[in-house]
Amino acid sequence: MSILTDMQKIIDACYPTSQDESQRLWREIKPVRFGDQILWQQDVNGSDLVAYQIPEDADYLAILRTECYVFTNDTTDPGFRTFEPPPDGTVQWVIKSGAGIEPLTGLVRPYLLADVEEFLIVKAGLQVALRGVLAVPPTTNRQIRTTVYGYHVSALIADRIGSNELINRSSI
Repeated sequence: MSILTDMQKIIDACYPTSQDESQRLWREIKPVRFGDQILWQQDVNGSDLVAYQIPEDADYLAILRTECYVFTNDTTDPGFRTFEPPPDGTVQWVIKSGAGIEPLTGLVRPYLLADVEEFLIVKAGLQVALRGVLAVPPTTNRQIRTTVYGYHVSALIADRIGSNELINRSSI
């Protein structure tokens, strides 16, 4: 999927009534891609696969797509530079703050959140993270790479997409 296709999905979800309205909505979407690469290790307390601080000047962040895979850069390891699915364990989207961690989604298997398309919308000013408790890696030197395709969207777009997808944690 391309960024332009994702932006069109956002506009389609708003059900614009005219071409002018579609163009106005298009201008209110700003693509943002973020990600991280971490060493796969067992952590019973959980670790962040990826985290992002949503800027205050963006009304909302719409997360549309998350990609995650495992690989090794060690030439002596079996499977050198072979990409594998996300590791086993459990993951969930969370909001991180000084008050702690607040879950946004349920705790599920990684393939349900870490390699999917979705409409997850979070208010500006918050730090959102994909946090996981992962199984023991089969070998050392395994890396987990996670990339998130998100979009800063206006309040109008967030409202039109619907309150079922909206996560507005103003109490944090």
